[in-house]
Amino acid sequence: MSKVKRQRLDFVPEFDGAISGWAVNHIKRNYWRVASRYEFQDLIQEAWIIFDRTRDHYPHVNNPAQFFSLFRTTFINHIHDLAINSMTERDLVVDVSDEDLSFEDILSNIVGDSPNAGFANVLFSQAPQELKLLLHSMLDDAKRGLFRQKMKRLDPGHRLSERETTNEYWCRIVGLDATKVDLVDMLNEHFGEAA
Repeated sequence: MSKVKRQRLDFVPEFDGAISGWAVNHIKRNYWRVASRYEFQDLIQEAWIIFDRTRDHYPHVNNPAQFFSLFRTTFINHIHDLAINSMTERDLVVDVSDEDLSFEDILSNIVGDSPNAGFANVLFSQAPQELKLLLHSMLDDAKRGLFRQKMKRLDPGHRLSERETTNEYWCRIVGLDATKVDLVDMLNEHFGEAA
């Protein structure tokens, strides 16, 4: 008796059926993440495009489960990328009836994702004078290196002696008396209220 060799069946991936059903269910579960930018039918087209790319990229895959796993991972990642892009890319609608505004004026009036230092500027302007001195010292190129130095030990000859406190450290750099001014508390009180 001769042994019959088992022949490998050629697998041809098809979008219709289990793959499209899974894609539709996945789109339904994640549609809320991309609804502001994409229609439901557009996402089904995206699924078909991902399927087509996966089929072209992996022609050697003959196992339906392996192909489905490749498609599923690629499509999940694609939906995630679309969701990230729809959150970071905002549409800007401008009323063109006000022709007096320049492009810079329009951008300066945008609140949200654009950098807006207005709130920080108000906080800095309302800060106590000692705190302003500390903040300006931190931003000053000449004094910036001082903030990177190690804190001093109270007893330099003894390695286990206590180090100076953060308030003493900052006051020493800025030139204030640490027994009269508590910069750490000032910082926490002033900026802690704003948060």
